[in-house]
Order: sequence, then structure tokens, then C-alpha cells
Amino acid sequence: PIYVEFKVSERESTRFMQARREANEGQAELDDYQLRLRLSDGTLYDQTGRLDYVANEVDRATGTLAMRAQVANPQSLLRPGQFVKALVSGAAPQKRLVVPRSAVQQDKAGYYVFVVDGDDKVARRPVELGARQKIDWIVDAGLRAGERVIFQGLQKVRPGMTVAAETGDPRAGLGD
Repeated sequence: PIYVEFKVSERESTRFMQARREANEGQAELDDYQLRLRLSDGTLYDQTGRLDYVANEVDRATGTLAMRAQVANPQSLLRPGQFVKALVSGAAPQKRLVVPRSAVQQDKAGYYVFVVDGDDKVARRPVELGARQKIDWIVDAGLRAGERVIFQGLQKVRPGMTVAAETGDPRAGLGD
């Protein structure tokens, strides 16, 4: 076996640990997490690993938390010093609300999106964002599933105006 050491942002590690505690009725064990590795050529390593160490202190200079996992290496494909991307997941995937990055605006008050209500009126909605995932933002608070979010033509809309909203896929034509 080989050790894989990596760092996770304080924000992500806190969110991840809280989600696991909630799912496990107050307990988050290291065995609850699974580690996959993406090699430098983009392929996924065929062995999974398990976390065996999480630092008890955040690095003040970087705002990250050190972690370590042990991964089987039966064919000696992994070498000390090699760069890989660590993909950590919990035992049970969670459904999360996401919006396209193109829909998210920011000003001095924070992040917000424009939504279209049942009367086809535009409303500004403050949101709390989680991590970015490809072309989307995870929304931690501020929206409910099924709400219509404006992701195109944002420069033309203002709160209170009536719009003729069309349903569309923000991923159309991106090949992703």
C-alpha cells in the first residue's frame, strides 16, 4: 500500500464532516469516506483507498486541513512524489440543489440569482453558495427545488418586471 497526502479547504472539510455527522446520527467515522484517485493522464485508478488520518489543526497560512489515505498499490503503479487528484466521497451520495454559474451574480451584499415566480415576475433572491461543480454552483441556502432561475439575458431583467420565461438547459451545446 501507499499513502496519499492531500489538503482540503477548511470550508469544504467542515461542510463534509457536518453532512456525514447528520447522515450518521451524530458520528462521522473515517471509514465512512471513500477515496478515488485520478492519475495525471486523467484516468481513474482502479483501487479505492480509505482515510486514515485527518489533522486536528487547520494550517493558518493556507486555510487547509491535512488528510491522508492509504491505497492499495498491487502493481506498483503509484510512486512516492507522484501527483494525483484525490476524490473523496461519503458512503451515501447526497442530492444537492445546483444552478448554472451564469445565473449567479454578486454585489457588495453577496451572491444572488434572479428567479421567476408563478406570476412571471422577476425577483432577486440572495443565495448561499457551496462548491463549484463544473459549470454549476451548489446552492446551500436561498432557493427551493423547482424554482425557475434566470441564466440568460440577465442584463435586461430587473426585479418586479414581468417576463415571458422559457424553459431551457444551460448545459445545451456544452458537451458536458
